[in-house]
Amino acid sequence: MPLLKVKLTEDLSAIKKEAMHSALCEIVAKVFSKPTSYIMILIEKADISMAGKCGNAAFIELRSIGGITQKNTTTFAESVTRYVTSETGIPADRIYINFSDIPGSLWGWNGSTFG
Repeated sequence: MPLLKVKLTEDLSAIKKEAMHSALCEIVAKVFSKPTSYIMILIEKADISMAGKCGNAAFIELRSIGGITQKNTTTFAESVTRYVTSETGIPADRIYINFSDIPGSLWGWNGSTFG
């Protein structure tokens, strides 16, 4: 049920993208105490401008049903920023992260909702 969307200006090879999917899934599972079987990861190339400058940036969005707290968002922001910076070279000050706590009734799966 957690969905992590990562939009990057960097074009990743298929091997690097697959490794990133696995690593990000593990980060989400660990920080938010969610089973990996419920985690969805989307990694997309995007044209991004930030502070009036195009390129070399990332937008990361985490949506989940419950479990989002100030403590774990801080931990996640530190962990995911460190990882994305190390894998892509995108500086930490060019990465935005957004968190959304979604009610179960507004999240569908397997022909139903969680609410």
